[in-house]
Amino acid sequence: EQMACPGGCQNGGGLPNLIGSNQQQRIEQLNVADQNSEFRTAGQNQVVLEQMNQVHSAFHTTFGKKQGYTCQFIDFK
Repeated sequence: EQMACPGGCQNGGGLPNLIGSNQQQRIEQLNVADQNSEFRTAGQNQVVLEQMNQVHSAFHTTFGKKQGYTCQFIDFK
């Protein structure tokens, strides 16, 4: 998994600094893997698209006025 920031966070923020690592080789290999991938984005993956409604209903909510609750304001002056 790569974070959505410039350069894909390939050894970037949030990852440990690897001294003497092969960072450039890793970046190139990840870019090649991305270019050869069947799906470049989640929106191109049929499995993801089929589950989108289920995911939406599980993780999204709406807000509205609750019935039967009262709010009391306290003046701290």
